Amino acid sequence: IDQSNNNGSTPMYIAAQLGHMAVIETLHRLGSAAIDQSNNNGSTPMYIAAQKGHTAAIETLHRLGSAAIDQSNN
Repeated sequence: IDQSNNNGSTPMYIAAQLGHMAVIETLHRLGSAAIDQSNNNGSTPMYIAAQKGHTAAIETLHRLGSAAIDQSNN
């Protein structure tokens, strides 16, 4: 559930990037997917959701795993 692609993006990261709250919740429920796992650039699911303006995804990530809201990327 935390397998990443060649740039280090996990399914959780991609779901956050696209603003798919139902996918975020399902990944978390099925396997406690890592909420703060960063990709090769150091971007976390929380970071990419904020960058893309997905406020509902930000709230969902925070509620499900207390995702770090102050973690920087590289």
